[in-house]
Amino acid sequence: MIGWFLLGALAGAVAITVIDRFWEDIAHWLNNTAANAVERVLGYNAKKNMHRAVTTISKVRDYLHNTTVVYTKENPMDSFLQKVTYETDAPVYQIDTEVVEEIKKQGEIVKAFEYRH
Repeated sequence: MIGWFLLGALAGAVAITVIDRFWEDIAHWLNNTAANAVERVLGYNAKKNMHRAVTTISKVRDYLHNTTVVYTKENPMDSFLQKVTYETDAPVYQIDTEVVEEIKKQGEIVKAFEYRH
């Protein structure tokens, strides 16, 4: 009985690790191929709800891995976005106290960038 429990726990841990490691590919497939199939069968609202679920899972994953994704344009006339992913590795005690207080007040910090020529 305990052996089956340990085997199940090990299989679950392996599955979660594989999903976590390949999440970007899985999310891309879910948002495109699978979502199009869902739309054909269940309609547009089901596809929209599926996109929301995948986005929510991605946000939780990013939060757990302390990563942030930033989309920027080099100048306002660009027709494409640059995707930059930042990973934090500093423990909370190494962050400036002003930044920590701002996060506690607002829950997040949003930085808006301006275009300069």
